[in-house]
Amino acid sequence: MPLRRALALPLVVLALSLAACTGDTDERPSPTATPTPIATLAPSTAATRTPPATANATPTPTATATPTPTATPTSTPTATPTPTATPPPTTFRYTTYDTTGAVAEPGSYAFLADPADTSSVVTTYEGLRDGTARALRIHATDADGLSRAAFLDTVEAGDLFEWRQAEDCFVRYTVTELLPDPSGTPRMLLGVEWMTYAFTGCSGPIAPEAAVTVDWGELPDLGGTSLTVPVVHGAFQLVPEGWAGAVRPGEVHELPSGASYPSAGLDTDSPGVARGLPYWRDPALPTSWTFSTARGGGYDVSYGYCAAYASEEGHMAVRVCGEHAWDVRWAEEASWLARGGSGELLQGVAETRTVARRAALASYSPPGPNHSDSFTVTLRVYDAATQSVYTVIGFDPSLLGSNVEGAIAIARSLFEPPNPP
Repeated sequence: MPLRRALALPLVVLALSLAACTGDTDERPSPTATPTPIATLAPSTAATRTPPATANATPTPTATATPTPTATPTSTPTATPTPTATPPPTTFRYTTYDTTGAVAEPGSYAFLADPADTSSVVTTYEGLRDGTARALRIHATDADGLSRAAFLDTVEAGDLFEWRQAEDCFVRYTVTELLPDPSGTPRMLLGVEWMTYAFTGCSGPIAPEAAVTVDWGELPDLGGTSLTVPVVHGAFQLVPEGWAGAVRPGEVHELPSGASYPSAGLDTDSPGVARGLPYWRDPALPTSWTFSTARGGGYDVSYGYCAAYASEEGHMAVRVCGEHAWDVRWAEEASWLARGGSGELLQGVAETRTVARRAALASYSPPGPNHSDSFTVTLRVYDAATQSVYTVIGFDPSLLGSNVEGAIAIARSLFEPPNPP
């Protein structure tokens, strides 16, 4: 199956810039004027005092002072520095996958298909990553005999955690809800939903005695030049550059019930008309950036919209699109080299992100060899609830090269008030 490259999107976008946004998109704003240095104040000149006239009196002899004995200095005790607190561990080891669902022994756990039925244990690796697993029942004491109850009590809905058996066999889940466990302590029952997984290292029945880790800490982003195995992340699939092994098949999703593709595209410079387009959301942008034009339907967005916003100088600053996720999980290379206009090699990467509790994919040029500071940063966010993908495409200098955080901030605002959650 041919692989897609995330670089293709920035190149297509550059060719499809909306006509209402004029000006050179590569033009940088004028350099910031050099601030006027603060004048250094000259030190005040002290007034010279004139000594009083000396009278012709006989001088009084100066008395010899008795020297005061020098006090023996008292040594000041050195304060003992307060030791830095060691953060509590967040990665716990488990060695028993309990296919009965009882989870009665330390170090045991089970994923359930029905949170209300502890016997509905998921028995295959495929079930852990295809949506079958809807709950995790886990013993509060891990395989090392250590109670993790205090930490597990801090888990909240919306938290991410990773179940990992190997580098090529893991699943990352979002906690959807905290559920009452029928037997109470020392077990915990959590509603879960998968977000990311690696699949090439495990299939078939789950090994009941395989050692795994459950990591509740900050999880690293995946992808780029360091990716060694394929990973699926929401509606996206990343593979190492030049990967020739197994991939997950892509999927095509039909439009929501009752929706239909427009017979012709719509171009408008009216914000009111644009807000009536499918999937519309208002981004939070710098106050000097203004709405320029929007398009619904047509070549670049079949069902949804693409809106352009201009900088204060009138140049294209950012493009924001929302459309139906009809074409998902096709394999894309996580890193690539492309030739620039002068023939130089430029490095591009695609990496996983999590934005507003949703799976996202960032494409940019990382710092280091072959970095391009004019690379168009692109961020795509998958909204599973509406089966849609929102894309932020940068043109302003603040959204080029490796400046991913700016694109993330814009994308996050699409899911904050006054937009729907």
